[in-house]
Amino acid sequence: MYVFLWIEQQRIPVGVLAMPDASHPMYRFRYGKRYLEHPKAYALNPLHLELVDREFESERLPYTFSDSVPDEWGKKLFTLQHGFVPDNEASYLCKGQMQVGAMTFGDSLTPQPLMPPATFSDIDEIYDLYQRIEAKKPVPAELQSLFIQGSGLGGARPKATLMDDAQEWIIKFPMKNDIFDNCLAEHLAMSVAKSANINSAETKLIAGKFGNAVAIKRFDRLNGQGIHYQSAMAMLGSQRIPVSQVTNTFSYHGIANLMSRFTENPACERLELFRRAAFNIAIGNLDDHLKNHGFIYQSRDLYALSPAFDIVQHPDKSMHAIATGKQGPQRDFNNLLSEAYAFGLHESEAKDIINDVYDVVQTDYVRQLNQHDMPQSDIKLLKAHLIKQHLV
Repeated sequence: MYVFLWIEQQRIPVGVLAMPDASHPMYRFRYGKRYLEHPKAYALNPLHLELVDREFESERLPYTFSDSVPDEWGKKLFTLQHGFVPDNEASYLCKGQMQVGAMTFGDSLTPQPLMPPATFSDIDEIYDLYQRIEAKKPVPAELQSLFIQGSGLGGARPKATLMDDAQEWIIKFPMKNDIFDNCLAEHLAMSVAKSANINSAETKLIAGKFGNAVAIKRFDRLNGQGIHYQSAMAMLGSQRIPVSQVTNTFSYHGIANLMSRFTENPACERLELFRRAAFNIAIGNLDDHLKNHGFIYQSRDLYALSPAFDIVQHPDKSMHAIATGKQGPQRDFNNLLSEAYAFGLHESEAKDIINDVYDVVQTDYVRQLNQHDMPQSDIKLLKAHLIKQHLV
């Protein structure tokens, strides 16, 4: 399988990803010699796929590539469109269109043509198609192209990539089993994150016959090109998370430590990450796993934290997905405070940030909940999920 990367307005072949087979049970990747000689070449992953002329082997598909594998909804669409279920995750990549970041994949040295996304004017029709899929009803072949780019960043709920004013947006739809207006709640949480001085992705609320959908502006796109993106999971490079490492490597602390190796301004990035951790604790965004943190390529193998995304409350959970401090994934400001030093902060500085974020959530978010047309039962549920813990 050939791997392509957007460089200087075109997709160029980067290397070859080989699948496991009877003669070789490992995934293998090797950069092409022409790519290695390209003046603008850079490593797909500066920590685990360095820009060198050698073969990289892995028992599982490296997260550098699995970041682009569709989620469960995307896999369902893939099976509908192509008529088969791949026997390994990498096979989802070969027939896929642009997913996350700047990489695409194909069977030949000529990259597949990219079909343009649908537009906002198609949103009702796309939602009708989603309902047909959920009901396991056939979808006409001529309509399947509407959701060919339907998977990407932003969680496992039904979604599509749509164009609006030459910008790509991910549209996330409501689900039948939502226990509250999830799309409205995500839009409000993302908006309030900006009020808390967090660099979060731009969102807008879209009302339709489906109720509320949330649109998230893609930060991994610029002028129709992909911008290279790596999740925190890819940068950490692990395929499985040993329980013994949950509280150090696979944690906010662990991400903070790692950033000194590939970000241009680690001190600023650590401060931003700490603020995000405080916000997630305050509002109750507990699905903060390593794939919900990521990095955008800048230049010279240097990255910056991507805008925050997929921020929404999870009243059905009580613990974070990764460790927030020495007490593991416990949702508690003092737990986050216990490792403030990892973010370059003195205790008093960390408390000020935590209290600032807390106050924004308690005032701005609560006000937004009350101002929008949301059922009182939803408001009660979401308010109850906010943490009550002002540090002194």
